[in-house]
Amino acid sequence: MTYNVRIADLPPTERPRERLMTYGAKHLATSELLALLLGTGCKVQKLSAVGLGQQILRQLGQHQRDPLEILRNVSPQELMQIPGIGLAKATTIIAAIELGKRTFQTRPAELRIVEDPATAVACLSHDLMWQETERFAILLLDVRNRVLGTQLLTI
Repeated sequence: MTYNVRIADLPPTERPRERLMTYGAKHLATSELLALLLGTGCKVQKLSAVGLGQQILRQLGQHQRDPLEILRNVSPQELMQIPGIGLAKATTIIAAIELGKRTFQTRPAELRIVEDPATAVACLSHDLMWQETERFAILLLDVRNRVLGTQLLTI
């Protein structure tokens, strides 16, 4: 299905930017995240920004490969082969991918070990302490009680 409805014509609750602000980036589809980077769609093909994001993912995954795997190492020239993607949009996508790679690489090399409840509280407090509503979250640990991540279960 091609997404050709203009984003301005969508109800505010269905627009990618507003959904990101309300629910967070984790709740957006990959095509919606791309749409936020792209800013506009393609008039010639009558695609919204979300539709153009879908087209990018479809073309990158055309050989039954994961489009995100390909996107991780795509060049601006490869992106510009996709109709509707010019230099500005290609470089914006490449810059966002590089920024994501750099933030991932700055993760601490040594994982924190949870040996008691106080350590668990310290791991979660920076995410939960300023929230206005009660939230339930879990710590994800490996078999050696090293923190792999956190997951918010309810709000």
